[in-house]
Amino acid sequence: MPLAGGQSNSYTESQAILRLRYLQILKSLIGRNRPVLLHLAELPEPVRATLESWCPCDLLYGSQPVPDLHGAVCVQNLHTPLGVLSKARIRDADLVALDISFS
Repeated sequence: MPLAGGQSNSYTESQAILRLRYLQILKSLIGRNRPVLLHLAELPEPVRATLESWCPCDLLYGSQPVPDLHGAVCVQNLHTPLGVLSKARIRDADLVALDISFS
């Protein structure tokens, strides 16, 4: 399908397919319900959680930056200093590091 200016969006479609394949590979490597330590910018110590899913911003939005959109890490049983959250979604901009336990 042609875009404005007569350009084809086939390149964009192929990028989207490659992103989805990469996410499928990433998901199979990491698995689901893995214990993780989240190092958050606002907290001095890492917090424990169970990884549900992760999608980096670059995979979501491609090569053109979108100012108000971020990738995300979705977790269960997030242990914070204030208590435990059963589910949480953390912007990748707030995440300093993510330690995934494969044992």
